Amino acid sequence: MIDVRRNLGYIVVTLVTTVFCYFKFEFSPKSFINYKEIMSSGLSFAAIGSAILILGLSFFPFSKGKGLITSVYNKILESVVMGTIFYFLQSGLSLMGLFINSTSSTMISKVFMNLWIGIGITCVIITINILKMILKEIASSLK
Repeated sequence: MIDVRRNLGYIVVTLVTTVFCYFKFEFSPKSFINYKEIMSSGLSFAAIGSAILILGLSFFPFSKGKGLITSVYNKILESVVMGTIFYFLQSGLSLMGLFINSTSSTMISKVFMNLWIGIGITCVIITINILKMILKEIASSLK
């Protein structure tokens, strides 16, 4: 089971980034000249990121006692699952964004755009955090 308290930081980062971008920058699809290309690249980014995280799951052993990463197994596994969820949300939003008019600047399109940015930033943070945990564990096991 996923420990929500441990991964609450990712949800808070998403919400804070979304609210900050909404009130500070007020991004909308109209703000970007190449909006459709950004959504297409966001879809590709999310697909590649989620594929890498799912591939990472296949390298985990079936039990905690096996393999190189043993002491932080649950923490890394939970982060991979959370990362996969956030990348899936990012890809879904990117796909929906392709159907939004690029000249739109309504409140719904502004909320959508800022949520898309917030989730994208969280995806990058999750990936960096996972890599940091894995590299830290590998370095400690080599000593």
